[in-house]
Amino acid sequence: TMMTVAGRDRTGVLAGLLLTLAGAPPDVVIFDYMLSRIGYEPVRAQLLAFAMAGSAAKSQDQPGFANLCNLTEASWKGFVQAVESRFGGFENFVTGNLGFSAEDVATIKTPLTSSS
Repeated sequence: TMMTVAGRDRTGVLAGLLLTLAGAPPDVVIFDYMLSRIGYEPVRAQLLAFAMAGSAAKSQDQPGFANLCNLTEASWKGFVQAVESRFGGFENFVTGNLGFSAEDVATIKTPLTSSS
C-alpha cells in the first residue's frame, strides 16, 4: 500500500493520473511527481523522526518504511505497475472503479490535450 506523506501521494497521484490520461510521456509524469519533493524536503528529517516515534519500525531500513519519507522514481513506477496489474491502467481505473464514463474521460482529456 502507498503511504501518504505531506499530501504528496494524493496530489501527485491525481496529477499523474491526469497527465497520463492526457498522453504525457512517462518521463514527464515522473518528473512532475518528483517535483512534490521540493515542498517537503526541508522537513523530511522531522517527518521521518515523527514516523519512527509513532511506529513499530525498528529501523528506517525496514521494508516499506524507507519509502515513507523518500520520494523516488521507483515510488511512482511501483504505483503505476500496481494500477496496471489490478485495474488494467488509469483509464480502466477511472471508468471501472470511479464510475466515469468514456465520455467523461474524453471531456477530461480535451482541455489537457488541446493546444490553445
